[in-house]
Amino acid sequence: METLPGKEGLTILRRLIAYSEKVFRFSAELIAGITDRRLEPRIATATVAKSAAVMFWARMGSLNALEMSGQSRFWKRWLGGRLPSADTMGTGHSKMDASTLRDAMHQVYGQLKRNKALPDNRGISLAGFA
Repeated sequence: METLPGKEGLTILRRLIAYSEKVFRFSAELIAGITDRRLEPRIATATVAKSAAVMFWARMGSLNALEMSGQSRFWKRWLGGRLPSADTMGTGHSKMDASTLRDAMHQVYGQLKRNKALPDNRGISLAGFA
């Protein structure tokens, strides 16, 4: 599936961000809990993680594609500053703690289960046998 052009795509992205902030408390709880091993980073781990989330949601193919959109006012408003470079994003992701990412994903999964947004599969089905 391709990314949506122009204002329509940005509107959908803003709605997705608003939903994630409301339902999952995305910035306050999920992203704030993610840490990394960088010593005294200039760019916060939260900024790197939020940028990566938008890259995924907008279906951008690479960190370089994300960096090319860095002049947009969207980033300054949502991140509270400028978008990190592709190199900073790569370094930040390579040093992120896997356990904090796992905890964030577990919180999302738990919230989706509570909201009954996931199907109720009672076990794993292999090769059509339940």
